[in-house]
Amino acid sequence: MELGLENRIVLITGGSVGIGLAVAEEFLREKAEVIICARNEERINKAIEELKSKYPETKIHGKGCDVSKLVDIESLVAYVKEFGGVDILVNNAGTGSEETNMTAPDDKWYYYWDLHVMAAVRLSRMLVPLMEKRPGEGVIIN
Repeated sequence: MELGLENRIVLITGGSVGIGLAVAEEFLREKAEVIICARNEERINKAIEELKSKYPETKIHGKGCDVSKLVDIESLVAYVKEFGGVDILVNNAGTGSEETNMTAPDDKWYYYWDLHVMAAVRLSRMLVPLMEKRPGEGVIIN
């Protein structure tokens, strides 16, 4: 399916495995330029290698980033600026837990809040001004 995404720049958090990796592959299939980020740089490199072998003509980049940490988000945004911003932000980073609501300590709640909520808020706030400078319309997918 042709969605008109050729040369659009996409940032996918949690993009090295699972849903994020599958989303990255679909954007590459549509000839978008993709930036994936994740905490584990080894997985990022493996994902990039895998995707480049499937789609050698596409552009894919990666950056290590723990989006639960503001300083890492700021570093990621600085990296994204090297590409002139992004057209599409996919806030996908997340994780699960064996704990229940009743047994999780406060520090886990704060970590999950930062990872699942504040990462999307912070990235959106920092990237929307860059999106507004790009041609066309920007999109954020949470």
